[in-house]
Amino acid sequence: MLSLLLRLHRDSPNKLGVREIIGAVYINIVAAHDVTAITLRTVFYHRSRSPAIHRKLYDEIAEADRLCLISYPARHSEVSSAPYLSAVINEALRIHPGFGTIPKRVVPQGGVELHGVKIPEGTIIGVHTWAINRSKDIFGEDIECFRPERWIDNAPEKLQSIRKNVFTWGAGARGCIGKNVAMLQK
Repeated sequence: MLSLLLRLHRDSPNKLGVREIIGAVYINIVAAHDVTAITLRTVFYHRSRSPAIHRKLYDEIAEADRLCLISYPARHSEVSSAPYLSAVINEALRIHPGFGTIPKRVVPQGGVELHGVKIPEGTIIGVHTWAINRSKDIFGEDIECFRPERWIDNAPEKLQSIRKNVFTWGAGARGCIGKNVAMLQK
């Protein structure tokens, strides 16, 4: 990755500056490892506190291994097709998002109105990931509980709402481009 960035800088220094290269390298090395460490710590902590979670997770992985459905290292598609493992990781990311800053945006010229509140142009706004991931309206009354089943055992419309509203990776065009790589590290 660094070689590619340096080549792009060499070919077009005005389009890709040294600061942008440093930022990209920082995000891909430091931020990705922090998120991975926080998520794994959360998974191990809650797995150790719940024999039921440990057993379900172990059984799913052992069965996938027995059927030769998971290679080493595992591919993203293989990990994604393990529903309980995916649910455990998603729940860990919900409880402890791993990325503590609030993605900031500047309100454009003319301002905006959100839910009846007028926000003047130039105002810096953001959405707090931790707060969104703990919304009772989205995740239910048991938001403080580590419950991977919320990612599996809900009605289809509720699951769609949960997946649509979880904010761990940001959203839309500004969402994390390294999400799939980070998920494989876990």
